[in-house]
Amino acid sequence: MNIETKHKNNRHNINANCYHKTGTSSVWSHPHESILNLLDSYDISIEIIDHYSSQFSAIPVSSQFNKAKTNILLSTNASSKAMACQMFVDDDLKYLGRDAERIKAFTGICSKNWRRLSVEPIFGNINECLCKALEIVDSPITHKAYEIVTSINEQNQKSTDDLSDSLLTNLGEIINPEIAVKTYKKVINKGIAEEIAIIVTNTECPNNVLLWGDHSGVGKDLLMLAAVHLLFKRNHIDYVVKISAWKIGIGSIFPAEQDSFLNLLLTEAINQRCLLLIQDIDVCLTGSEISKSSLCSAIDSGLRFIASVRTPAAAARLAQDMSIVRRLVAIKIEEPSTEEMFEVLQQIAKESPVKVQPSAIHAILRLSQKDLNNGSEPASSIGLLTSAIHQAEWKKTQVDPDLVYSLFRGQWPDN
Repeated sequence: MNIETKHKNNRHNINANCYHKTGTSSVWSHPHESILNLLDSYDISIEIIDHYSSQFSAIPVSSQFNKAKTNILLSTNASSKAMACQMFVDDDLKYLGRDAERIKAFTGICSKNWRRLSVEPIFGNINECLCKALEIVDSPITHKAYEIVTSINEQNQKSTDDLSDSLLTNLGEIINPEIAVKTYKKVINKGIAEEIAIIVTNTECPNNVLLWGDHSGVGKDLLMLAAVHLLFKRNHIDYVVKISAWKIGIGSIFPAEQDSFLNLLLTEAINQRCLLLIQDIDVCLTGSEISKSSLCSAIDSGLRFIASVRTPAAAARLAQDMSIVRRLVAIKIEEPSTEEMFEVLQQIAKESPVKVQPSAIHAILRLSQKDLNNGSEPASSIGLLTSAIHQAEWKKTQVDPDLVYSLFRGQWPDN
């Protein structure tokens, strides 16, 4: 294989926003900045293939090999929680020495100009896996790489200890790419999700988003996560936390206490370069000038968030303050049409462990339109379908109209 000549600044294609305060990335294929600097000093370029694979070009090897440099490809299994790394080198790289471990490593199979190294499974981040690959090819930069990785791990351990008292991690849920992509598949209006993603990447105000709708259940929370998927996909974000606003105010006796707590949380999000997903933000805004000023000041300092409110009235109250209006983009989420809902339910039915008859989907749509107690679309129909699937699994049968109409949906008193 010929060594590919790539400009050493290729690594600058890696979005700087992909790193938060620890200097690490949740995307496996992105090495630490210190490792990238080491590679630069030896004119080694890196190509990020996807979230789980990276290629390193023109890595120097020792004189015990038949040529002076090789490409190295590191890849991990995206579907495996263990994240074992597979290592590949040029298929024409031959080991001429007598070290038993290296001789065995170069007995791996060749395919498409690559030789898979036959070694014990390597677990860890890409920095650690690269060190092991460098060791196998006896690269002169191996020792320096191990020193850097040791330092990185020590720094990350300190950062992890610091996060033990973090408001974000204690009160919120960290969102990873896997959670976001699963939600994206369920979203009806992917165009709105893309608009949200575009807005929060804008460098100038308004660059935060407020989602609202006429009723509950129109999919505000789903759209938040769908937008996050698009941001992860383009490497615009690394650290995302979803938080329910009631957790900010719980335990506070006086409004000033809640305002102070909100300010601490927003400040921490800014310092950690965290994208916040805030459910029912109207719950934690006391209505005082302090809370509004705190929110506006945080936005001006770099805060990025996607928030929702519970009711149109809550959105209307925020709209009365122009300092908030000019910093936020308010998006009204409409209920989907019957045709759109049918497509979503069909998709869920395809992934169901039990058979779902098409007539059952029509029955669900009729029921959701009659029974407003289940909320608005898409929550109403999705809730009915998942309940029907669960009951069919329990009874070891299929989802048909009879099962749908027999679902126990609760008995609320009349108003």
